[in-house]
Amino acid sequence: MWVVLISCVVGSLMLYLTQVNAIASKGFALRDLQNQIQTLQTENEKLAVNVVELKSMNELNARVAELKMVPITQVAYYKNTEQVVVRR
Repeated sequence: MWVVLISCVVGSLMLYLTQVNAIASKGFALRDLQNQIQTLQTENEKLAVNVVELKSMNELNARVAELKMVPITQVAYYKNTEQVVVRR
């Protein structure tokens, strides 16, 4: 009778330890996956910003070509040294 009781207790303890070990392993795996999700989300946001920047440049270049604009080769600035006041 005692042998059966002791073997049931030992079996229950082994089952308990096995279950605790499995839950702990799944917890570590879950944490690793959550870290990977966070890393991928950050990378996805950076790539989305990059896509928007590239798309805006493509749209700008297409609009420049559509309006038949040409690049500026020389810039000249006007400098006004006199102050002019208009009165009515």
